[in-house]
Amino acid sequence: MSKPYLFIFIFVGFLNSSCFLQKSIDTDDGPKITFAFSNYAPSLDWQKKLTLPATIAITNMLCGLVDYDYDNFQAFIVPSCAQNWEAHQNFTQWVFKIKKDIKWSDGKPLTAEHFISSFKRLLQPDMHSPYARILFSVKNAKKFYLGEIKNFEEVGIIKTDDYTLQFILEAPYERFIYNLAHPSTYPIREEHEKMFNTIKKQLDTIPWLGPYKLIHHTKKRIGLLNYVDATGVVKRFDLLTDVKKEKLSRMIKENKAQIIFDFDDLKMRNIRRFKLPAFEMIFAHFITKNKPLNNPIMRRIFSHCINKDDLTLIEPQTASLGGVIPPGVEGYESNRGTRFDPEMAKLVLRNAKYEPEIKKYEYPLYVQTQDLLPIAKNLKDQWKKCLNLDVKIMSEPYDGKAKVMGIVLEKVLGLSLDPSYYLNLFDKKSDFNMTGWRNYEFDQYLKKPKLAKAQHMLVEEEIPVLPLLSYFHTVVTRSEVRGLKQNFNRYIDLRSISLERTR
Repeated sequence: MSKPYLFIFIFVGFLNSSCFLQKSIDTDDGPKITFAFSNYAPSLDWQKKLTLPATIAITNMLCGLVDYDYDNFQAFIVPSCAQNWEAHQNFTQWVFKIKKDIKWSDGKPLTAEHFISSFKRLLQPDMHSPYARILFSVKNAKKFYLGEIKNFEEVGIIKTDDYTLQFILEAPYERFIYNLAHPSTYPIREEHEKMFNTIKKQLDTIPWLGPYKLIHHTKKRIGLLNYVDATGVVKRFDLLTDVKKEKLSRMIKENKAQIIFDFDDLKMRNIRRFKLPAFEMIFAHFITKNKPLNNPIMRRIFSHCINKDDLTLIEPQTASLGGVIPPGVEGYESNRGTRFDPEMAKLVLRNAKYEPEIKKYEYPLYVQTQDLLPIAKNLKDQWKKCLNLDVKIMSEPYDGKAKVMGIVLEKVLGLSLDPSYYLNLFDKKSDFNMTGWRNYEFDQYLKKPKLAKAQHMLVEEEIPVLPLLSYFHTVVTRSEVRGLKQNFNRYIDLRSISLERTR
């Protein structure tokens, strides 16, 4: 099993690979730790877009077939609800055996049917889950998601008995197992779907698998209680999801919150700061179907005219990104991509004699989500200053079907520690690839896989996509907080956190 290197700012931990059935603890006496966040939705539906506090809650209340473990900055897959697994037929078939001794918090055994319910719901067309893509390598999964087939039994996910799951894939995929660590693949019961639809006070009826249970859920607060460990842990956590930014510094100063997120404007003693990767990125896609952006020289000219450091001033919790593989994933290279060099852009333009050609066209910039408009306006200004081009920001997002020329600005969620996941977004079969770019040599690199060569071709040679920014979270804690560790995709093991007395 491969162990990709995971470069992050602090030592990371993970949600314990075993699930829980121990003596219940119903009291919330003892130490309590409060997290404070600014303007996050508290929805706990782990198959829709999870916000940061909701992710922290869900990954401590549930677990999936597998999880990530870490050893000295190396990340690898370990069993969680699965006892073991096997790959067959050149990695096109995977069989998972589920542990038979795992029980939900209400005493019912965990079975393969709970995972089947989860996978079916994740792929339902009317769910529009941003995480459905994670199962598209499974036979007929994408067709079911698109509504091309109606019967889920035609999808390559089979329950062979109460504790065995089989996955049949469309093609060989050696790292398929990495996808099953994502919380969108966690098991689901009927009680959870009722909770998704409305916020009720009857929280004791909701079953969980992890060490924490939900004891409070409103639009402004998520409350968690450790109900399996009697000693040695902080039993109660409150996640305040809607705190005004100007109140955050006062809350940590007055010890009303011990940990706050995404706030980096504090000038006080006795606090600690960390930067944690958020595995979310912003890309600019060049639509290569028509002139002049079907020419890689033109795409290079546009790329040399973007100063990504300017963009980080608009989005403070970001860093410039050169390649499509984000920080924290094997294959990430900080020096990848085209550099900001307006003079080089103008030199290439003159030498190629494209100055008359580039001015013949209008360049629409499609913004896929409204929160990206400030970035779009900055790109427009930079291209105007460097190339004297009028880029038009479009009010409607690009649907991927229209035969137009232009650029698409999009936010991309990282769903896996598999580096080929990010490169595969641009292969010839990917529905994510809105650029229209196809390259046989690139597809062969993905099969090998040759990560460095594939990424070089993608962002330095052919440049159908211009990676711009990667997000991170700034975490500020009081000095007495110990053991704050983060797993991939913002998991935080709450049981590792403690409070140390200070003088």
